[in-house]
Amino acid sequence: MRVRRLPTKKQQGYSLLELLVVLIILSIFSTLAILSYGTYRKSLRLKSSAREINTLFSTARNKAIEQNGYFQATIDITNRRIWIDKVNYLFNISEPKITTPKLLTDFVRITDVTVNSKTETSGVVHILFRPNGTSDYATVHLIRESEDTAVGENYYTIRLYSSTAKSRIYPDARR
Repeated sequence: MRVRRLPTKKQQGYSLLELLVVLIILSIFSTLAILSYGTYRKSLRLKSSAREINTLFSTARNKAIEQNGYFQATIDITNRRIWIDKVNYLFNISEPKITTPKLLTDFVRITDVTVNSKTETSGVVHILFRPNGTSDYATVHLIRESEDTAVGENYYTIRLYSSTAKSRIYPDARR
C-alpha cells in the first residue's frame, strides 16, 4: 500500500545570492545615472548662460529701437556679469545699469569677446546698439569651466550681426 504524503509548503522568498545580484545591478545603474545627470547639468548651465547673453542682446536692440536712443550691452568678462546701459549721442553713459546686472551661472566662463574685430579676454566690454536697428559686430565665446578646451562640445558661441543687431547661438562649437 502506498502512503500518501501531505503536500508541504514551498519556501517563499529569495536567497541571499539573488538579493546580492539585484543590489549589484541596481548600484551599477545608479552610478551610470548619476554620472549622466552630472554631464547633463553642466551642459544645461552652459546653454542657460548662452541664452542669457542672447536675451541681453535682444533686449538692448529692442530698447534702442523703441526709445529711439543708443544703448550698450555691457559684459564684464572677469566677473561674469552682464547688463545694459543707456548712452547719449556722444556714447557717454547717461543711465547706468538700466537692467539689473546678471551673474552668469557657475562653472561657465567667458573665454573672450570680440567687438568689431577687437578681441578682449578680460575686463569690461561694451557693445553699442543704435536706434536704426543696427549694432556693433560681436562674438562671445563661452566654455564650461575646467573642461578640455580642445573639445568642441564644451563651447558655445553667441554671434551678434551688426546689420540687423540680431544674435544667434551656435552650440557645441567655437566659431
